Amino acid sequence: MKLIFAFLLFLSLLSNNVHALANVDLQEDGRQLANYQACAAVAKRINDLALQHYYEEMFEDSASDIRYYPLNESEVVYRTFFKSVKLLKKVAPASMEAICLSRFDALSRKMQEKKLYSLD
Repeated sequence: MKLIFAFLLFLSLLSNNVHALANVDLQEDGRQLANYQACAAVAKRINDLALQHYYEEMFEDSASDIRYYPLNESEVVYRTFFKSVKLLKKVAPASMEAICLSRFDALSRKMQEKKLYSLD
């Protein structure tokens, strides 16, 4: 009997930890969406079409995945998104520009430029 109780307690704790990890992942999704949106705005401000297209595409791909989350999970994502948007607005524009550009490597730029030229 004690063994069964210990096993059930272990499963309960494990499921709580899995749920907590899921919340952390959902919050990360929200922060990523906010970062993509902020970097797309930076790219638009500095008139970097390849950078803008990249971050807009990342935002739209991530947002489309989140549309299929259960309601309670998508609420966690969007609450975190709105909090992160507020925080990112406080970052100095030059710092935000440097962050966004540092995440955009030469290969990604080349691929985005090819996409943009094919749209013309």
